[in-house]
This record gives sequence, C-alpha cells and structure tokens, in this order.
Amino acid sequence: MKAGGDIRRARARTLLAAGTAALAVAALASQAQAVVLRYTFTSGEAHRYKDTFKMRGELRHPGLTEPERSEESSWTLHTRKVLSVSGDGETADVEDRVTAGETVTVEGGQTTTEEEPRERTVMSVNRRGKVLKVKSTTPEEDEEPADESAEFAAWEDALEKAFEAALVLPDRDLKPGDTWTADAAAASPDGGKSKVVVRLKLLETLTHRGRSCAKIQGRFEVPLDLLVHDIRREMEAEAGAEEFEVEGGGKMWGDFIWYFDYVNGWDVEQTVSAKFALKVSLSLAGYGPLGEMSASGMFNVKSVMLEARGAAAG
Repeated sequence: MKAGGDIRRARARTLLAAGTAALAVAALASQAQAVVLRYTFTSGEAHRYKDTFKMRGELRHPGLTEPERSEESSWTLHTRKVLSVSGDGETADVEDRVTAGETVTVEGGQTTTEEEPRERTVMSVNRRGKVLKVKSTTPEEDEEPADESAEFAAWEDALEKAFEAALVLPDRDLKPGDTWTADAAAASPDGGKSKVVVRLKLLETLTHRGRSCAKIQGRFEVPLDLLVHDIRREMEAEAGAEEFEVEGGGKMWGDFIWYFDYVNGWDVEQTVSAKFALKVSLSLAGYGPLGEMSASGMFNVKSVMLEARGAAAG
C-alpha cells in the first residue's frame, strides 16, 4: 500500500510539474505574441497607396414613380510622406498628396467620369495615429479653393473626421484575442451631431504582403443623424423654416480588416464593407404629410500600400 501511495504521489508530482511547465510555456508564448502598435516616423520616408471605392444605392421618394438607382466607383493614388519629426520622435508632420485618380458615376442612365482633384494635406500626428492638427489643405493649383466651412458641414466629411479620431491605436500591449472600443463625436458647425462607435479586436499576428502585421478586425455603427440634419437644413433653406418638417433617422454599419506593420509602424492594407439605410418623413405646414423618403445601399473601400521608400522599405 505504501509503495502504491508513493507511486500515486510521484505521478501527482509529475502531473503537477508538467502542468506548471505547460502554464509557463503558454505564458511565455503569450508574452512573445504581445505587440505594441505604434507608428514610426523617419523624416523623408514615404509610402504610396492605392485606394478604391465602390458604392450602390437606391433612393425612393414621393416624386419618383420608381426607385432611383445609382452606382459610383473610384480609384486614387496618393503618397504619405514624413516631412519632419519632433525631437523625441513622438509626433511628426505628415503630407498626404493625391497624385492620380478618377470617379465614375452612373445615375439616371447617364455615366460621368471625373478626375480626382490633386489635393495636398499636411497633418501633425502622434505615434498612436491621432491627428493633432491639420496644418494645410491645398487643392489642385488650377482649381478654385474649396469653401472649407461648407465642406466640413457635409455629413460625409464630419463622419470621416470622426472615424479618424476613433481609429487611434490603443495605449497598451496587445495579444491575439484582445479587444477594445473607440468612439468619437462628429459635428457640423451649425449644430448637427452624430457619434461613431468602433469595436476592434486583434485577431492574429502574421506575415502579410511580406510584412510582419497585426490583423485587426473592426465593427462599427453610425447613426445618420447628421444626414437627416443636412436634409432638414436644405429643405428649410429652399422653402422656409416654418413650412417643412423633416423627421426620421437611419444608420450605417459594417466591418473592416486592418493590416498594420507593427515592426516598421505603418498601415499595409485596410478593407471596409458597409451598408446604410435611411428613412425620413416629410410634411408641409397646412397640408400635412407629403410622404416618406428612403435611401439604402452598400459600399466597399480598400486601401493597399504599393511602395515604401526610406526606413520602412524593408
């Protein structure tokens, strides 16, 4: 009996030791997989990207006998270049310059093609990707300067700025499976408001397009309050604030995959797939309801790094 007990105790000690070793190995593997996601800035380095956009939409309102369908597709080549870096390397001035591109729109049976404006934007950003300040935005030299206040008032522009604010890299180490949430408010100068909520997850670390990348999944939902606000403002401007009433709402939702080079500290690829739906009711003082207007559709966006020059080229 004593011998049997010794054997059982020996087995127990062996199993305990094996379990402890397994836990230690798992802990070391977990530590090895942890990554810090930060942009790395070196003065003069540049990255060239190609962005593509495809959208299909449908519009219904009382003035239409059948739905109005539209399609839009575009491609853009642009280069991000580090102009200067702060002494501690934590912030940098980065130029984004559009070098080529076009947009094709199909609407009402008509197809139009427009060349993308050669815009140049200089931003001050930190290593987490937060835009601290937009220093200058220059349109193509032979174009009239855009009305920046009107441009920012557009709901698309406000939401784009909110997404930029939401997609700031987390301030902690990450392991595959870790999740975090980001949100930001979008607002137009004349009172329109909306909120972007993004939920992110580090899926894995892997080699993608020849680079050591963190593969991040994101899901988002955006109430389209700003779009309803813009519709209301346009109706009021055309017919008077006391005559038209616009009520309703909608949302845009979708997901994206983001490949981030955590060794060299730059974006490698992003793909976005999203849908949107909006419904508003229109009424006129003294006449009552005029009917409902609805819009729905989907879009896909992809951004891929084509070339890196400078420190991140390897």
